[in-house]
Amino acid sequence: MPALIYFDATGAEREHSLTGDRTSIGRLPDNGLVLDDTLVSRKHCVFEKRPAGWIVRDEASRFGTFVNEQKVDGECGLRPGDVVRVGNTNLRFVGESARGVAPAQYDESTGSMRRTEAEGRGWGSGGEAPGNHERPASAAPLPKDSIEELLAESRRVGEDLVKWIRDPNAVNLPGTPVSTMIGMVDRVRRAEAVFADVKREQALLSTLNEVGKLINLVTDLDTVLQLTMDMALRALGADCGFILLRETERPGASGGGTPQPIERLVTRLSRNMGDIKGFSTSIAEKVVAEAKPVLTMDAQIDPRFKQAQSIIAQAVRSVMCVPLRNKEFSAIGAIYVEGRPGNPMFSERGVEFLSGFAGSSAISIENAQLIQRHAQEEQQRKLLSRYFSEQVIAEIVTHGQVQMGGAAREITVLFTDIRGFTSLLERLEPSAAVEMLNDYFTELVEEVLTEGGTLDKFTGDGVMAFWGAPTQQPDQALRAVRASLRMQARMQPMLERWAREKRSFVAEARGLSTGIGIHTGMAVAGTIGSPKRLEYTAIGDAVNLAARVQAIAQGGEVLVTQATLEKISGKVKYEALPPAQIRGKAALVPIFRITSLK
Repeated sequence: MPALIYFDATGAEREHSLTGDRTSIGRLPDNGLVLDDTLVSRKHCVFEKRPAGWIVRDEASRFGTFVNEQKVDGECGLRPGDVVRVGNTNLRFVGESARGVAPAQYDESTGSMRRTEAEGRGWGSGGEAPGNHERPASAAPLPKDSIEELLAESRRVGEDLVKWIRDPNAVNLPGTPVSTMIGMVDRVRRAEAVFADVKREQALLSTLNEVGKLINLVTDLDTVLQLTMDMALRALGADCGFILLRETERPGASGGGTPQPIERLVTRLSRNMGDIKGFSTSIAEKVVAEAKPVLTMDAQIDPRFKQAQSIIAQAVRSVMCVPLRNKEFSAIGAIYVEGRPGNPMFSERGVEFLSGFAGSSAISIENAQLIQRHAQEEQQRKLLSRYFSEQVIAEIVTHGQVQMGGAAREITVLFTDIRGFTSLLERLEPSAAVEMLNDYFTELVEEVLTEGGTLDKFTGDGVMAFWGAPTQQPDQALRAVRASLRMQARMQPMLERWAREKRSFVAEARGLSTGIGIHTGMAVAGTIGSPKRLEYTAIGDAVNLAARVQAIAQGGEVLVTQATLEKISGKVKYEALPPAQIRGKAALVPIFRITSLK
């Protein structure tokens, strides 16, 4: 009968017979073979018998099914000796014609099964099962206090006792019969203890192998953190645990200054909290600050923490906490676990394991953070692209999101307005008016963003934009003028396109024209509003003056103030217009019509 040979979480070899024509594998209890493996899906894969032989089919598992380290795309035929990897578990397929094949050796350095040289020759010559298989010559010698030695000594002592019972003169016992019996029991207990240590070491090595695979298999940060915590608690037999990460917080600004980022230690995941309300922040902060692990068998009497209020308040006892260090060996956070006093893994060996475990975990966490950060930046860019040019977006993404509050700075403000729009609107159906404005705004906004401007808002049938914020632009006035001239240049081609496309509003929109006004001056620019509704905008006298200059512009004109003209002197051709009486200004305001660039 075909079978699957594998090693369980303790390192013990298991064999699962493939009874029937179908066996499902996964974590759910209703599978034919249930695997306690964090990287195995609930319904991971299926082994099926077909007329041509056995196949394995992946059931859309999260981390895939592999045959001889080749990922299965759908299903794959099997031959005796093939190794099927499911999560961290390697299943060697033994066919009906290969029942005599000895089990593959488990290589702890790679976490996979391997055949001896003799087995490889046997399979290569047609699948005949090789004969005897000796222990590999490279196997390490047995430790002095090995299970084999202890059991061998116990057997010898037991045999001597049996002989003594039959004939007290037949053997010389090392002591009295009682002391000899006690010595034998002691050896058996020591053998049990050594066996428990071996099982623990196998479990630790298996866990290190599992976490190493997270680096390439898992990219979601929350999933990485959950798997990391679960594996650490399981391997150490800890009661509860936490993963803490350093995060940078950019506080909002209430005034004109640039807020300084604040680094703080944040609990990103906790496990098995029960009635526990928290953990020792003193220990965690010490570990991250010094990038060194901490082990305490009983924090309540440890002199290092006698002043730590969190330890007293939380009744913290046995604790291990190790730093999560990135590739540059800087601490990006910590893994913190608590346990009952007497847990053998809360020891130097436990710290050694948890430190190595944290090293692999930190790489997985950093990779996941990087992927998450890129996704967030893309989402942020998509949102900001509605208002800012690519140059401005890059500046915002590099230095953090725009904060609440504003700063006084020199900006150049541009306003546009469709001439005669009110009467035009009366002749248009609402849907046609919306369609026309959307197309019209698309043309104008393109020029704003091309020149690196900030789109502030749509004012009915107009546009407000400005330059010089949120980033400094020494040539802001020239950028605004260039954008406005190209806006005017787009108008006639746009009208011609509407006629070719036979838009429903083309007759009413014939002769559509736009007036533009520009002014350069001081204004407050920043994110203004409430936390629930924010706008990045500019306010002040400079904004009001630009709007009023636009109000006197005729269709097709670009009008600027003296302040703007001085910024672009020698770079444009212009005509001086009669000074205008602007509402809110006591004196007449000089106005200039820009005709073209030089």
